[in-house]
Amino acid sequence: MIKTLNLARLQSPATAVGLVFMTLSILYSGWIARIPEVQSNLGLTKSQLGFSLIGLSIGALSMTITSGWLSARMRTGLSLTASTLLFCICIALPAFAWDQWSLLVALFAVGAGNGFMNVSMNAAAAVVERSERINIMPFCHAMYSLGLIFGALIASFAGAVGISVAVHLSVLGAVMALAYTMIHPVLNQLPPASRSETRFSLRSVELMLLVLLAFCFIMSEGAIADWTAVYLKNELGSSVSISSLGYACFAFAMTAGRFSCNYFRAILGVQKLMLGGVVITIAGLLLPVLLPSVPAGIIGFAIAGLGIANLVPVIFAASAKIEGIHPGAGIATVSTAGLTGLMLCRPVIGGLSERWGLDMGLVFIMAMVAIGGLLTLLAIRRFRLPL
Repeated sequence: MIKTLNLARLQSPATAVGLVFMTLSILYSGWIARIPEVQSNLGLTKSQLGFSLIGLSIGALSMTITSGWLSARMRTGLSLTASTLLFCICIALPAFAWDQWSLLVALFAVGAGNGFMNVSMNAAAAVVERSERINIMPFCHAMYSLGLIFGALIASFAGAVGISVAVHLSVLGAVMALAYTMIHPVLNQLPPASRSETRFSLRSVELMLLVLLAFCFIMSEGAIADWTAVYLKNELGSSVSISSLGYACFAFAMTAGRFSCNYFRAILGVQKLMLGGVVITIAGLLLPVLLPSVPAGIIGFAIAGLGIANLVPVIFAASAKIEGIHPGAGIATVSTAGLTGLMLCRPVIGGLSERWGLDMGLVFIMAMVAIGGLLTLLAIRRFRLPL
């Protein structure tokens, strides 16, 4: 039986892999928090920004699929090193874009690096779980959420003191690459992952339901992250530093929600946990629409972060429990569904925002969360899905 990770007795490989999760989120949230500035510098409309953001999803989706093939042919440590250094280099590219199309290409590279690193670090976490007989997934995803907060706070400071996006992201990438060298010796000793962990599968009704849930919830979580800072700056008139701080509040609330997941799941059960999360997310997004002010926006996005925090982790955990399907194959399949949702929703939200304002984009996200809630009821009550 796999033991639960004891934070007071962290195994060295577990710590190192958790720090890789944090590295990814610090870098990625640094970019997310500076999106409004890049949009302003390039003079992009909302629909043009939404179109350029497609590059993130296309890059991540294409690399998520090919990373399985790469990871099966590379040592775990080598895969982590290659993907981490690639992402450290790519993260600054959007800051050097000069128009909508160059931003699209730059974001494709960022998305590809993100997808490669995401597959590599999750595979590494699975390797540590198998070899050490320790459950480190919750710890790793908590580290990811903490990294979102740190990255957003760094971006908020950089924006407040007038550091350009190019300098901020370039220095951040270099510092994180240097920090990675300190944990590389530990990661380089990890055993290889099995080939079967990288395959995709769509062989059951249960997994198909999880694919639909992942499509709704991963898309919604990613969309909120994409548009939080933009909404606060462009719709509510906040400064760049305040918009970055708003994103940090969203990330902090999501972190708090994930740390408390097991506690509330034991008390409420998975159905109430999931449906409660749906209701809280919708309520949070509705707040700045009904009360358009910067404080209401920050509070609303924080509430939404708290609500959506555990929807995606529960789906990932369930995808590893489908009978007859390898856990790695299940996780890879729902990941692909979620990335596809992100790819499709970004231009949709951009177009809706351009025509009717970003409030309509938030309404679209609320609708997708609500559909996910209905699918959750169907999955639990009709198909007895092991969520």
